[in-house]
Amino acid sequence: MKMIARVTGMKRSKGITEKGQSYDSTKLFIEIQFPESQDMCGYASQEFAYGTYENYEKLLASGVKMPFKAEIDFDFVTNGKAVKQIVTNVVPVFEKPKNS
Repeated sequence: MKMIARVTGMKRSKGITEKGQSYDSTKLFIEIQFPESQDMCGYASQEFAYGTYENYEKLLASGVKMPFKAEIDFDFVTNGKAVKQIVTNVVPVFEKPKNS
């Protein structure tokens, strides 16, 4: 699934736990609209997994500034009990500057 959305934050994490297990991840915080109702309005930022630490570095190297608009690809993964949605690709959408 593809969508254009606003990335409001990123978090990277890489290292080794006290038990010797390695970890390497990037999390994106993506703005998602609430369903329209009398009791809700606006947006919330939802956390999504986006691969490894390297993806964080690639986005920074592209020149993005927070928050930024992007074309985002999602996929579903499961552990056999639960299904979750992950980000598989992010392409920043750079707005052309308006001429004054």
